[in-house]
Amino acid sequence: MNKRFAIFTFGTAILVVAACSSSAAAPAEPTAAQTEAPAVVVATPAVVVATPVPPTATPEATASPAPAPGTVDAPRAIKVTMDNFSFEPAAVTVGAGETIRFIVSNPTTIPHEFVLGDAEEQEHHHMEMAEGMSDDHMMDEPNELELEAGETGELVWTFDEAGEQMMGCHIEGHWEAGMLGNISVGS
Repeated sequence: MNKRFAIFTFGTAILVVAACSSSAAAPAEPTAAQTEAPAVVVATPAVVVATPVPPTATPEATASPAPAPGTVDAPRAIKVTMDNFSFEPAAVTVGAGETIRFIVSNPTTIPHEFVLGDAEEQEHHHMEMAEGMSDDHMMDEPNELELEAGETGELVWTFDEAGEQMMGCHIEGHWEAGMLGNISVGS
């Protein structure tokens, strides 16, 4: 019988993973020893705990499924963090007809905005900002979110058509510094 052990230490805890297999040909019906799952043992100086590992606990079996498409009643959440002149993630993929709840955080020390739209809408908004449109106008647009330093806000948006959209910040100098991201809307 082959025995494999893996020992991992975490401070004062020790993790031992053991698996056994036989090098002989397996009989037609598995024996009780062959159907038992390997054990994971976690030991600290005062405690020892053994837990069987189910046979289905493989990376393939526990992989996260693709996110469900968001609906108006249950939008899919996407977290976006603003850096000084970038968004993280810099690109996202959504489906046509999908509703997304963007949870946007600005942990920086300067204000930023989060504007959704295609290239033409982004250019139009950029021109408005350059011409000094008032903050009152900015807050009336459903595809825009303005965040002061340290704030977090949400914007819910349904992407009606497949194509390329963008997220951008048009506060003076930010767009020019590359503060934009791509939103790929699949069909």
